[in-house]
Order: sequence, then C-alpha cells, then structure tokens
Amino acid sequence: KDELKKKGLTDGQIERGSSLREQLNQITKDIADERRDTEIEQGDIKRKAENYESKKEDIERKAESKNPNEVNEAAKNPQELNVTQKSDIDKELDDAIKDFIDEFNKSFNRLNSFLVPIEPNLLLQGAKVVMIYCKKGVYKLTDILNDFMSRIGVICNEMLAAIKQAYLKSIDLIERGSYPIF
Repeated sequence: KDELKKKGLTDGQIERGSSLREQLNQITKDIADERRDTEIEQGDIKRKAENYESKKEDIERKAESKNPNEVNEAAKNPQELNVTQKSDIDKELDDAIKDFIDEFNKSFNRLNSFLVPIEPNLLLQGAKVVMIYCKKGVYKLTDILNDFMSRIGVICNEMLAAIKQAYLKSIDLIERGSYPIF
C-alpha cells in the first residue's frame, strides 16, 4: 500500500483496485467452477449416449435373433414394432418404389409424353407405394413426397403427377373401404 502511495495513488484508488482484484479473483473462480460443472455435464451426456448406443445394439441383436413367429405376433401391435420390422417395411417400400419407377419408365417411354389419366398399371404401382407409406404411418402427401424424394432424388413433373394421382386414388379406395391387396 505504501508503494502505491509513493507512486501517487490515493487511498480511494488503492481501495478500488483492491476491490477490483477481489472481483477478478471471484470471477476467475466462478469460471473455473463453471468449466468443471460443464465437464461433468459433458461426461454425463457422453455416458448417456454410450448407454443409448449399447441399448440400441442390444435391441438390434434381439431383433435379429427373434424367430418369425415372434416377429409376426409383434406386428399385430404397431406400438411394439422393433427395428427389424421397420426395416422390413422400408424394404417393402423400396421394392414398391423400384416397381413404380420401372412401370413409370415403361409408360413414359411407350407414350413419349404423359397423358392424364395415367395408365392402370402405373396407377396400381403408385397406389401400392402410397398404401405402404400408410402402413408405415405416413399419411400426408407432402410427407410421402419428401420421403420418396429422399430415397430416389429429384423427380420430374410427370412422376410428381403420377404420384399425386396414385395418392388420390388410394385415398378414394380408403374412403370407400375397399383396400387393394398387394
């Protein structure tokens, strides 16, 4: 304190400097505490993520080891669908989309343009795709189109029109209560 007075500082300035130093020390301590707490939280999150991954792997292993009868029983209750059954629906959907695209290409090449209404076989394949989406729990046309495009990429206007017609036909069949058997 005497050295600071020799440098020309007043008692008030010395007290303020001392107070600021204490505040700085407290802030430094608070930051260190926050870092420690953050590291603990990050460790907890990492452990939870590892636990989640472990549980996910266990579920996948159990699903792979189930016999077909158990899988069929679980399929009766949609809330109990597991990873294998969902991937089965996705596989069925991928196959239906492939069939739809093949039929679309045949129809498009045969006509060299796209006529409305679309050909019956193409409509049937499109309705099959829509029904599988419904089976999967996807009902809105926008959701169907988003997932469809995420699977195959950008689609042309003619294919979009074909999917829309198939969707409308499927909704019509559902409202009438006559579901096609695929």
